[in-house]
Amino acid sequence: MRQITITPGLARPSVAAIALIRDEPLRILMGGEALAPYSFTLSQTEGGAPLVEIPAMAGIMDLEPAAMQALGEGSTYFYNIWSGAASARFLCAKGMLTVVPSIVPTGAHFDTIMLNNFGQQGGVQKVVLLTRAQYEALSPPDPDVLYFMRELA
Repeated sequence: MRQITITPGLARPSVAAIALIRDEPLRILMGGEALAPYSFTLSQTEGGAPLVEIPAMAGIMDLEPAAMQALGEGSTYFYNIWSGAASARFLCAKGMLTVVPSIVPTGAHFDTIMLNNFGQQGGVQKVVLLTRAQYEALSPPDPDVLYFMRELA
């Protein structure tokens, strides 16, 4: 799990930018007084209604993918981190959180990655299934084609 540390401001809130990959958990560690209760809030506008609210103890806030799924990739949001119990709560950190676009792996087999030359130009353009006799009749085989031979029983 990736993690970042934010040092809370006492006289005024500290300001820090956060880059979040929506499908990856992120741990926020609060430097300094770590035993206080904290609350992380996230909104579309500065001072707006919270879209996400995550309570935490001991200065550790885990932003789990399940809580962040409603956020749009490539979008920027405003966050606040509050410290203390409800009766004595104060804003100790704030800033912008950007949801970084990501391409989540699907578990593709390595051989399928090779079919497109690792995403580079000049790789295989098409796949053809043929018999050995059909393959041997080719003159010459096309370098942009991946040939699979089937054996007839």
